[in-house]
Formats: sequence, C-alpha cells, structure tokens
Amino acid sequence: MSTKEVTYGKFTDKGATYLLTNPCPPRKWVNTHFSGPQDNEYLSECSFAGTGQVRCRDKTGLPCNIVEGDNKVIYLRDEDSGACWNIGQYPLNTKVTGYRCQFAAASTTLSSNFRGIAASQRVFVPRKATHEFWTLTLTNKSKKTRRITAFAFAEFNIWGFGGRGYYRSALNHDITYREEVNGVWARNRNIAAPHGRFNAFLIGSRPANHYACSRDGFYGVNGSFARPGIVDGANGDDADYDSFLSCGMIQNTIELAPGEQVRLDYSLGQCESLEEIQAVAAEIAQSATIDNMLADLEATEREIAEGFQVETGDVRADAHVNHWTKKQLLSYLMFKNGYRDNLQADYALCMADYETAEKNLLATLAGQWADGTCPHHYRPVKREITCSDNPAWILLMVPGLIKESGDYSLLEREVPYLESDESGTVWDHMVRSMRVLANELGPNGLCNMRDVDWNDSFMRVDETPARESVMITQLLCAGLLELENLACRTAKDDIAAEARGYYETFKQRLNDICWDGKWYTRLLCADGRVIGSEAETEGKIFVNPQTWAVISKTATPERAEAAFKAVDEILTHPMGIHTLMPAYSVWDTTVGQITTTRPGAGINGGCYQHAGAFKTIADCMLGRGDEAWATILKILPGSQANPLSQSGCAPFAITNSVSLCDTSYGQAGSNWRTGTSVWVPVAVMEWILGIRRDYDGLLVDPCLPSSMTKARVQRRFRGATYDIRIDNSAGRNNGVTRITVDGRRISDRHLPIFADGQVHRVKVTV
Repeated sequence: MSTKEVTYGKFTDKGATYLLTNPCPPRKWVNTHFSGPQDNEYLSECSFAGTGQVRCRDKTGLPCNIVEGDNKVIYLRDEDSGACWNIGQYPLNTKVTGYRCQFAAASTTLSSNFRGIAASQRVFVPRKATHEFWTLTLTNKSKKTRRITAFAFAEFNIWGFGGRGYYRSALNHDITYREEVNGVWARNRNIAAPHGRFNAFLIGSRPANHYACSRDGFYGVNGSFARPGIVDGANGDDADYDSFLSCGMIQNTIELAPGEQVRLDYSLGQCESLEEIQAVAAEIAQSATIDNMLADLEATEREIAEGFQVETGDVRADAHVNHWTKKQLLSYLMFKNGYRDNLQADYALCMADYETAEKNLLATLAGQWADGTCPHHYRPVKREITCSDNPAWILLMVPGLIKESGDYSLLEREVPYLESDESGTVWDHMVRSMRVLANELGPNGLCNMRDVDWNDSFMRVDETPARESVMITQLLCAGLLELENLACRTAKDDIAAEARGYYETFKQRLNDICWDGKWYTRLLCADGRVIGSEAETEGKIFVNPQTWAVISKTATPERAEAAFKAVDEILTHPMGIHTLMPAYSVWDTTVGQITTTRPGAGINGGCYQHAGAFKTIADCMLGRGDEAWATILKILPGSQANPLSQSGCAPFAITNSVSLCDTSYGQAGSNWRTGTSVWVPVAVMEWILGIRRDYDGLLVDPCLPSSMTKARVQRRFRGATYDIRIDNSAGRNNGVTRITVDGRRISDRHLPIFADGQVHRVKVTV
C-alpha cells in the first residue's frame, strides 16, 4: 500500500496555527471551540468546510444536541448568474480557488475566491458563552457591481433527554422568525425537558430578506443539505414551523460595488429565553464587540499556552506540546464523561491552567462513592459498567496537582461522596481509594477486574469468569508509592506504613504469580487461564503490563530489561506500539469484547497510542532515550511511516489509535478526546526533556535521544518562569553533569523555588 504523502498545509505561527491549503483533506478535519468548564457548557465543531456538530451540556452532564450530522454552513449565491457555492467547497462541491483554512486555538477561519468574489468565514465561541459567532466577509474583486446572497443555515435537533409519548412529540418544536433579533428562535416544547435550555437560535446582524424554519422550507421537498432549493433559484419560504424537521436559515442579499467589502455577523447557540437572544443580538450589532471578545479569548489561549513551552527541533512535537494538546485537554473536560479520563486530563492541564484543573479534580472526586469505588462515567452517572481502575487514578493524579502547586492544603478540602450524605477530605478520598483496591481481590490476591479495567475492550459477557487484572495491581502499586510519599511529607505515618505494607505485598505477588518467563501477564482468570501468557495461542503479550511494571517499580532490573526486550522485538511497529500480539481472530468469551473486533484494530493488535505514551515514560525510567523519542514521533500525526494521506488524521489533533487491519491500514481512530493528549506532553516535557514537577521544586532529569544535541523548556512554576536550555552536544541519553541558575552553579537537581514573578535562566549540561 502506498504511503506517498499529499501536501495539505503546514504549521505556522510557531505551531499555534495549522494552515490548510487543500480543500480536500483525506477525512473531515475539525477544530473544536467551546466555553467552560461551567454550569452550561457549549461545544462546537468547525470543520475544514465550516460544518460540524454543536452540543451543550448542563452541570449534571445532561447533553443537549443543537446540531447533529454536521449540518451547519453558509451558502453563497450570485444573483446575476445563479451560481451557488460554499467557502470551503463542501457541501455543494462547487470548485473554488485560493482556498485556505486557518485552524487556531481560539478560532477557525475559512477563505476562498469564486468568480471575482473573495469570501471568508471566521468561527469562534466566546468565553463563558453558550453560543458561537460566525463572521462572514465578502469582497468584490471584479470590475462590476455584484449582488450576492448569503444563506446562513443550521439544522436543529435540540434533543438529549428521554421524553414521553410518541417520538415526534418528544421533538415537539416551535420555530419562529423574530424581527427583534433578526433571526430564528427554536424551542423544544416537550414537557419532559429537564430544564428550560432546550432551545436554539440563529440570528444575524442584519434583517433577513428571507428566512426558513423548516428543512423543507429551505431544502425544498426534493432537496438536501448537498443540494438545497437555492441552487435552482429558490429562497427561504418565510414560514414559521412547529415540528421536528426544523432549522434556522437567514438569507441576506448584498450589493457590492467593485472593490467594496461587506461584513455580516451571525450567532448560533443555545438559550433559555428571548431576552437571552436579545443580549446576543446587541453584541453582533457592534462588530467591534465581537472582535474584542475574540481578542480576549486569544489572550486567554496564549496565557494557557505559555504555561509550558518546549523546543525539541521537531515541528510536530513542538506544535502539539506547546499548543494543541492543551486545547485537547480542555476539550476533553467539556464533553468527556469518563471518570479516569477527567482525572488524567487534570494531571497534565494543571501545568498550564491550574485553576481549571483543580476545580475539575474536586468535581471529579465528588463522583466517587463512599465505599471508594467510582462510576465509569460520572457526568451523568452511568452504572451499566463497573470499572476497576478509577480509584487508582485518584492516587496517582492528586499528588500531581500538589507537586505542581506546592499546596498541601488541597488534601484538607472537603468533598462530598456521590449519592451520600457523607463527605470527606481529599485525603480521605485517597485513602478509601487505596483500601477498596487493596481489599477487593481475587483468589490470587490481585485486584479484581470487575467488568473492565483500563482497557474497556475487555468488557465481560455472561459467560466470562471472574478475572484479576495485573495492570490494575501495577497501577495500584504506583499509586501506593505516591500515597506513601505524600503521607510521609504530611506526618501521616500510619497511612505511610499501611501503603508500604500493601506495596510490598502486591510487588511480591506480581513477581511470584505474573512473571511468565519473558514478560508480565495481563489477566488471571478464575478458571485458571492466564491471558497474556506465552502459553496462549493469541494475545500472548500485552504492552501495558510491561510498561507499568517499570512505572510502578515492581519489576526487578533484570525483568524490566527482559520485558522491554520483548516489547522491542514483538510489539514495536513503525506506526506505534501494538497493544497486544498476536491479535485475536475468533470470539473468546473469556477475553471479552476485544475479540469481536477485527485483528489489527487499534485495541486488538493495532497501535493504541495512549498505551504507547505510557511506554515512553517507562523507556525514560530505563534510560532508553532513543526508544522513547522514536515512539513519540510515531504517535504524532503525520509520521514518516503513516503520512496524513493514509492515516486521515488531522495534523493538529492527536489520535487514540492506528488500525493495522488490511482494509483500514494506517487509518487513525478518534482524536480530540483521547488520553494520548494527556501523556504526550507529560512524556516529552517531564521525562524526555526531564523538567519534572516535584514537591521540592522542578527536578532536572532528562533522558534525551542521542540525536537531540540541544533543547529548551520554558516553564511557569509556582510564581516564577524558568527558561531552561539543555546542552547535549555530547550526544548522551542521560546524566546531568552541570546546572547553573542565573549564572550560578547549583549542586541540587531541584531548581530553587523563587516565587518572585521573574524569569530565571537555567543551563543544563548532559
């Protein structure tokens, strides 16, 4: 299969922007724009063509889908010729010239030319808002006066709750054009709506020449999103509507003299009342107000990005670590309802936006039950799946925030327990996490897996026997080390001793029971079967037990070396790291749902990049800088072995997996909301470049590839900024020989804590 690359665009502005110049990317590349975390969160996708879904979520996590199926876009029509087009070509697919799409953290901007008309559309979501702004700019580049009609359009869904009665009554809409806001107001009238925000609007800065409130009123009876009636010269039907096939369409005809430029502003969003829409209408009546909102958002994005910056010499790595993974982390919090997902996102995000991360951490802890267990999903709570790894992440992630802030008082913050009158301190939540994991064990004395552990694809079925998870026991051990350290620092000697006792017990069991001779096994089944053993026909070896044996420090040096020899020889692939090998080819009730997927899928023998990022940390702990860096370069979109034309992955959004199936070879899985975006910046900055948060300050401990002769980290930490330059002209992997801070040599590998608001210059020699 060919892996010849196609040119799509490039990173610009030091990686903060990706400029797409090809209107036909291999897949629908989308940017995400959102507000929050807040009580009513708004998330809008904006694709390379300006299309995308729009979803809202209230403070309980209940969703409200405003636009489904990506069907929002601006259509344009030349009134003299009747020709119709879109700025991004899709969905009409009328060819345009000079196409550009600028993806940035704060906004997405499309532009193109069509027969002498230059058009651009800018999309963003203001801070703390529940709506988005579209700014359409039309410029007449021709030598004659032109009449251009703009059709701003969105299909409404306004759904996300269970309703009474027939399906259509559940989507009982009331859609009207309101002159006082120059647009369409759509309401879901179902009495089962849990709150008053199941309403949507699409308004403009100018009164509409025509409008439509029903899809038929815009598409026509035989039309569609790809060919609405406007293509044949029709206009909106100017009729209100009262059923579920609803939309908002605002039509404006503009006369442009040669060289003239005109701006139109629109807003699409969720609301509770007409008064709320009127407030937005007042904003778009003044274009400067909208521009100032964007400038404010851009300043916020810059502030977050400046939390940490790296220079590795690799454009992709720098762009993702410095800009895009931070946006992915925030996007993760908006619409990812997984318990462990939010905890892990907080662990990385706190280095750039501590306030948001701490607030989310406390909200996530409030989703823990009083017995120490946690739901798999907590916003809203879902009980269908019982998951074993969630409490372990509490043990690992809370220390990460304290190491960042130095604020031990976080442990004393009072947090309620889920569905209980009881509450406890953050410390109490951690202790209960330890105890539930350490005492809910299987016959071999390892952690009970429940339905799933970190790997959701192990989902059990009725025939599946009870299983013990090697990986979760390793996660617990890593968490026990963190808890012991924190207990010692806060004079909780009894808990420190308890954690150490558990750790030594489980470490012994892992090595006595789970070592298969060349690597660590994955699951122990009640019927005696061992999954992840060389005795198995398929699924002989899994990557996670090898990496977490190192991260948890439960493997002896000899076993760690042997396990990673197996990782190198069996699990390493040019596109990443195999989750397991050989892939499962037949349905196996003991292993679970994973065996229903095709061999080579991301979770079944493909490359699951989230797990690959864990592997880079373990590589660094073993001093394997070259292997760690090679894995990161494989994980990032647009790798040498898997170019964008094959993977389809947006170059600015890290993916969760890569398929190795024959029919989808190299194709990337989900992006935006993936744990890979947590661990890539952590692995690069804290482990490869080695500028790692610790209770006593920033620890300098690089593990570099020999080819990286110099690097730089700029890190905001506890009230000061550290400008750290690393000299590896010797081409070593690790071993710091000299550190100077502001020109003075220090003997400690922890940098001084200044907290003075100043920039301090650090030079590190490896």
